[in-house]
This record gives sequence, structure tokens and C-alpha cells, in this order.
Amino acid sequence: MIRARWAAATVLAAVAITTGCGNSDGGADDTAATPAPVLREANANCRELLREAKKLGRGVLSRGYEGAIQLTADALIRPGLPLLRTITRSQQALARRTDEPNFDLYARLFDPIVVLTERRLAVSESLPPGLPTHPEIADLEDQIDELTHEQQLAARAAGLNDCDVDFRRVLISSLTG
Repeated sequence: MIRARWAAATVLAAVAITTGCGNSDGGADDTAATPAPVLREANANCRELLREAKKLGRGVLSRGYEGAIQLTADALIRPGLPLLRTITRSQQALARRTDEPNFDLYARLFDPIVVLTERRLAVSESLPPGLPTHPEIADLEDQIDELTHEQQLAARAAGLNDCDVDFRRVLISSLTG
């Protein structure tokens, strides 16, 4: 019951963030442009994150994990969280240098993504080894996917072309080369 309430509160927070930013009609006509130096730095941050994320998966499949949950937790989420936290701090600091609402939304969406990712790791660690999947993990991944999609849309609208990436999918694809 507590987990369900926590998940519902996280989704409500994400909805509040999403509806609290941008213009009322969803268009970009009356939004401020992101300053070029901020765009360059934010896009460079995303390119660096992408390079680091791709490195995480190299050689992972040869290490012999007991199941998909353990592999994902130990090889991708645990080492990926510091990268996620670093980009969160960097992009949120840059967002404070602009009044562009899409950039602000993009940067603020990191917070619920980090919280859900931390929760995903905690759930994984609480389960017995060898499980292929678990309903709570599937629910958390669905929530992360939804927020990531919203974040990608905001990045695109803010001109953050190198940040219009699903880094979780990059991590997963890095497993196969």
C-alpha cells in the first residue's frame, strides 16, 4: 500500500511539474529562446553523458549475472545513477541561467526520474536473485519511460537536440555493443 501511494505521489508530482511550465496552448510561439552559450553547454553535457552511458554496458553480458533484474541493477542502474545525478545538477544549474520554460521543464523532470530510478534500484536489491522481472519494477520502468518521453519533448522544444535521447535505452543498447 505504501509503495502504491509513493508511486501515485511521484506521478502526481510529475504531472504538477509538467502542467506548471510552458505556455497554455503547448506551442512554442511565445516562449523565450534558450541563449546560445547555454544551449552549447547543455548539449555538450548530454553528449558526454551519452559517451559515458555507452561505456557502462561494455563487457557486461560476459560477467555472468543470475537474472535480468540483477544485471540491470548491478551493471546499469548502480553505475548509471552517479551519471544521472551529475547531469541533473549540471542541467538544472544551466536552467537557472535562462527563462526558457521548455528548458526549465526538461531540467526539472530529472528529479522524479532520479527518484524513480533510485526506487528501481532499491526494489531490485530487495528481490531474490534470478528473477527475470517483477510487477513493481515494470511499473517503475513504465513511469520512468513516460517521464523520459516528456523530457525528450521538452529538450526538443528548448533546442537541446543532443539531449533528445532516452539514456536508459542507450544504456540497455550498450550491452550488445
